[in-house]
Amino acid sequence: MVLLAACATAFLLVAGCSPNEEEEAAKPSATPSGRGCAPRSLSEGDAERVPGVFTFEGEAEVIGITEDQQGYSVKLHVPMSLEDAYDRYHDDLPGGGYDILGDEFDGADAEVYFQTAKGQGFIQLRQIECPGRIFGYVKLIGEKLP
Repeated sequence: MVLLAACATAFLLVAGCSPNEEEEAAKPSATPSGRGCAPRSLSEGDAERVPGVFTFEGEAEVIGITEDQQGYSVKLHVPMSLEDAYDRYHDDLPGGGYDILGDEFDGADAEVYFQTAKGQGFIQLRQIECPGRIFGYVKLIGEKLP
């Protein structure tokens, strides 16, 4: 749990747009509704590799996937309110085989920490400038994408 808290804290400190997103947002053709709102291009089939419990069986848009030695992380645009997404993850994770270890919700962002078959993970949710959706970040430690 300490490792998860450290990872979550590090994410919150660096959360935001990547340098490429900053450049895109500065261009006149950038989406006027907010930085980083435009869909990202992923390799064919990448989004389908993410377990459905994290994408609400395809309702959430996968905008980034990173695999590393620890496991993998997924960035999402979730088409619902922060509270609705938090409640839905809380309801769906146990049915997907993940035991909830803890959570936090403060109205501006939320986290859900969970146990996986091979490690631990967390989901972070936060408000973004994109109307009608929130940003979700899923990190699984000790797991590999299918």
